[in-house]
Amino acid sequence: MIPLGTDRPMQRRPMITPVLIAINVGVFFAMAVMGLRDAEAVENFWRAGQIGRHDAEWYRFITSAFLHGGFMHIAGNMLFLWVFGPPVEDRLGRWWFLLFYFGAAVVSALVHIAADPVPAIGASGAIAGVAGAFLVLFPKTRIRTLMIFIIIGLVMVPSWFFVGLKIAFDLFAEGFAEDNVANMAHLGGYAYGIVVALVLLSTRVLTSEPYDLITMLRQRQRRRQIRAAVEGAASGPREHAKAAKPDPESDDLAERRAEISGLVAEEKLDAAADAYRALVDAFAHRPHAGTLSRDAQLKLVGHLLGTGDRKLAARGLEGFIGTYPNDPERHPLAILLARVYANDMGEPNRARALLEPVARQDRDPDSRSIAREELARLPAEDTP
Repeated sequence: MIPLGTDRPMQRRPMITPVLIAINVGVFFAMAVMGLRDAEAVENFWRAGQIGRHDAEWYRFITSAFLHGGFMHIAGNMLFLWVFGPPVEDRLGRWWFLLFYFGAAVVSALVHIAADPVPAIGASGAIAGVAGAFLVLFPKTRIRTLMIFIIIGLVMVPSWFFVGLKIAFDLFAEGFAEDNVANMAHLGGYAYGIVVALVLLSTRVLTSEPYDLITMLRQRQRRRQIRAAVEGAASGPREHAKAAKPDPESDDLAERRAEISGLVAEEKLDAAADAYRALVDAFAHRPHAGTLSRDAQLKLVGHLLGTGDRKLAARGLEGFIGTYPNDPERHPLAILLARVYANDMGEPNRARALLEPVARQDRDPDSRSIAREELARLPAEDTP
């Protein structure tokens, strides 16, 4: 599997990546020319620049990353750097990317020194760090890959698969293969890139994007909460009595809510959906009548969305947002409701009314970013 490019659009042209490639290639060809005249001088140069357990002067952590042992060695490394470097440079910024790259070179060299007494050269560890960061920052970005296996052809594979396969290969090679490849340096580089990218995203030093690994994990957790199972029947919010006399309608509403909550707790979600539909139709005149307890409501909404009943799910989300305005999940749920309005009900103005407050708030930057993207996709506002 030979990577040839990615489908990620760039916001700015890379500068550091081409410079790093040019330096590596320049050093390689300078060494090749030198070798034609004086092979011993080249050997001495390698020894002065390589990194090893007994050759660990500080400068070798950098010089070793610019030395390569043959054409295939440098060609493979530079191809990987050309594919994975520009997007990571674009996300980190040019000078931060340069610092990150050298950090990967140092960490991968330290891992190699700890694991293998044989000296090493090459940019593989630093480039593995870049690929590890790419995996976290762009897990769903597709890699244009030349596949050479039984048949030859171009395929698009997600980065999590491509980089994950490379990590698995290095793990296998370290455990079972007898070769001259510094596999532990590669694995150290991958670990460095993954950890640094996760820390930058988790601490919000690096602004989240809708499809980076941290955001995807958070969205997955939110989806799980929407579908979370409810243990035991739960009763819905109680209506405040306007008078001391009995209110048969309120009693009927409470009984229906309890019945629906019980069905949800028993995982009888189809029956709960039917009962919920009957409830909202019967009590359409009462605001938020179709609101259950928090967890029961979210689980039922998740079921309705999963079965394609978007309009009834929208009713459920409307009731939830109106009844629980301070819920910690109000922003992602408002975005979800806006998508239903815009995509399934043809009501972009109602979607816009939900998204604009989320896009202006400061407490949830992830939801703010997503809301702004959703607003940009909406058609122009209707005019009277």
